[in-house]
Amino acid sequence: MRKKYRFSILAAIILAFLIISPWAISFAFGYIFEFKNFSFKKTGTLIVRTLPKGARVIINDRPTSHFTPATVRLLLPGAYRIRLEKDGFLTWQKSVNILPGQVTFLPEGGSDISLFLSAGSAEIISTDTLTLIGTLQDQWAITATSTFALKKLSEPRNFQIDFPAQNLAKPSFQITPDGEWLFIYDEGKFKRAGNISAKTVIETRDLPKGTVNALPWKKNQMLIELADKNLFFWSPETLKFFRKAPQSYAVSADEFLFLENGNVYSLDRASSTLELIFTDLHNFPDPKLFPTRSAGLLGLSGKRLFQLTPQLRRLPGESIETVTWHEQSKTLLYASPNEIWFDKANLGGGPEIIVRASDALKKPVYADALQQIVFLQDSKIKAVELYGPAPRNITTLVESETPITDFLLDPQARIIYFLQANGDLLSKKIR
Repeated sequence: MRKKYRFSILAAIILAFLIISPWAISFAFGYIFEFKNFSFKKTGTLIVRTLPKGARVIINDRPTSHFTPATVRLLLPGAYRIRLEKDGFLTWQKSVNILPGQVTFLPEGGSDISLFLSAGSAEIISTDTLTLIGTLQDQWAITATSTFALKKLSEPRNFQIDFPAQNLAKPSFQITPDGEWLFIYDEGKFKRAGNISAKTVIETRDLPKGTVNALPWKKNQMLIELADKNLFFWSPETLKFFRKAPQSYAVSADEFLFLENGNVYSLDRASSTLELIFTDLHNFPDPKLFPTRSAGLLGLSGKRLFQLTPQLRRLPGESIETVTWHEQSKTLLYASPNEIWFDKANLGGGPEIIVRASDALKKPVYADALQQIVFLQDSKIKAVELYGPAPRNITTLVESETPITDFLLDPQARIIYFLQANGDLLSKKIR
């Protein structure tokens, strides 16, 4: 009897092993048994990453035990609604398609989904702001009472400008990309220039009479064009003739590019070596040159954008008004009043339309920290995702009853500064 009992137990164990083993092995290889069709099915995996971390993953309106960064396994193939929730942040959601035997990433490309703060009000910085100016590293505001002042937004630092505000009818301002020079215009005409230094007062100098354009060249030296169509090297102490002004020209970090008799030349800033880089631009009316270090030379002609070097090609899009090359991330952003196009050079896929709208899209800016494009539309500041899958989420970051005329982001895209039509400058923390 005892032998029979032992044999029965052994037989039961063997039988259980034979029944359970296929299930366990199938499970280990990503298969689950679907009772609906009474068959094993290959599953897929979902990986979700967010910044900040700790967002709960909700699938098809059912909360899971997963928090980002999360890996959700054994999902049957098909479409799923994914929602991410975290206290204090806006809810993020998107539909994804899970494929058998494959890993689906949210977002595509292995970066992070940026979650934006849901609460928080804007704080007033100043009430007499004329304009905002962004450079490569800093964000600035020009304020005006009886005198002008330059306010650095990233730190409590102000510079007085030694030129009375009442001396200008319609003032406007520009800071060179390196943050060294401040230009003052009046009614669109160049008026004065001053070097931004550690001093608390910016001492400006009159630019030569008839200046119609000015570009940074070397430290404490500008390249200026006068109304007589001549180019000069200008510093506060000297004015030196350079050459007759060409049809079109631009200055980059390394070179001076100019168009002359249908040919494009490059003058190296350090060695002064002149090189012919493109020929036969006669069929491009009034081209505007946009130099880039790693994507060749771009030209805007007839509101159409062309890549001139290393190979001539026309880029998609019409009525182009804004062209921006971001050297650090190797990205090209260009826009018409109703479309925004984007191209990441290292992806090799060519420009892709990101947003198309009937209402005007203004001041598009690529925010590398977000992997999103931020733009102004109908007194709302919005952000559109560049990562997939489609469709792209668009988030409203700021909404104002008073019209918004301009905005800036800090380099980490954590704070947004926006200027209202009444001169109020406000800041809002967005993440």
